[in-house]
Amino acid sequence: MNSKTFSALRASAAPLALVVAGLTASAAFVAPAMAQDFTYATASGQILGEDDAPISGATVEIKSNDQGFTRSVTTDSSGGYRIPTLPQGSYTFTVTADGYT
Repeated sequence: MNSKTFSALRASAAPLALVVAGLTASAAFVAPAMAQDFTYATASGQILGEDDAPISGATVEIKSNDQGFTRSVTTDSSGGYRIPTLPQGSYTFTVTADGYT
């Protein structure tokens, strides 16, 4: 299995395409009069091959550059992934899939 590392803040051309919808702030509403809580973010996206076909079963690992913790998920049948409840900050993504460099 080969892996490719991506920085959340830098673009990189690679045979394994990474489409990241980005770190989007989640909004938590306790009551209608409460303000939005932008403490946490969600990383989501879709992993595609060079032929733009979705890659299911790829491992997407995200590492916090600030805090050092790591979380990982496996892409679904459409190549999609979602990693919720991430503290805001800078992250490095590593995508690993059989048959891809």
